[in-house]
Amino acid sequence: MIVVSKDAEIKILHELRRGHKRHVRQLCFLLRLSKINGPKRDIFESFLRLFLENTNAYLGRVYICQDQDVFIMMPEFDETDFAKFLIALSEATGIEDIKNAGRAFKVEIQWSELENFLNRKIEVLDNKKIAEQERQRHEDAVKNNDELFRNMDQNLISTISKRRIQRRNTIIMIADDDQLSRTIAANVLRESHNIAIAKDGKSAIREYIETAPDVLFLDIDMPDMTGYEVLDFIFRVDQYAFVVMFSSRKDKSNMMKAVDLGAQGFVGKPFTRENLFHHVAISPFIRAKRPAKERDVGAR
Repeated sequence: MIVVSKDAEIKILHELRRGHKRHVRQLCFLLRLSKINGPKRDIFESFLRLFLENTNAYLGRVYICQDQDVFIMMPEFDETDFAKFLIALSEATGIEDIKNAGRAFKVEIQWSELENFLNRKIEVLDNKKIAEQERQRHEDAVKNNDELFRNMDQNLISTISKRRIQRRNTIIMIADDDQLSRTIAANVLRESHNIAIAKDGKSAIREYIETAPDVLFLDIDMPDMTGYEVLDFIFRVDQYAFVVMFSSRKDKSNMMKAVDLGAQGFVGKPFTRENLFHHVAISPFIRAKRPAKERDVGAR
């Protein structure tokens, strides 16, 4: 008997797909233990003991999914044998619901349904992996940000607002790992403002604290930290920051996440001159440094 638990959903799908392409008649049995209340370890022990009592058990393959569902494939094991197996397992565990927790698939006939069922399981696993990676990345980012914060010049941090207000000239900061985007934005905005540049997350944080910019254009996708992580840190040291995000991804979820974190705007790539200047013009720090007559005109 072969027991597969690691990536079981993917492996049984590949096994079934190979047989289906060769038009091999296959029976696949599903035991929905994920729907059964009871000690799973005890159930599995009873399951394996009863399974090994079958004559062809040594040829059998058992796939244990992450959600505890079990797939069985075994030569000369049919629907009647499976029904008897479920009854025996129910009696061995004292769990009546096990009798109705099984299903037999005739793969050649029910392939589409079975394939979709397994693909949904794989999708759930993929989403869990992504969520776990995101959680781990967030924890690492928090640790890194804490360390980064401790290593920063606390005097510079505490004077960000004051330095920005007292400075007569305007500074626009562009944080983007894409050189072409940095160059285009800088060349456009340099006509009217001083420019500060950063090409990754950590340098963006350091440059922001040192220059106290009036506007920060911050890319979502950067190599060392995400724009969201940088954004979170920026608002930690400067609650009044005026940050506009830009990215090549224009989906709504990215826009809402940036806004929820405190960004005041979102510019999709490729950006235009008008779009950049529009967001610069609405910054309260930029408006405060413009002559009163010019502010009135800009507000109309």
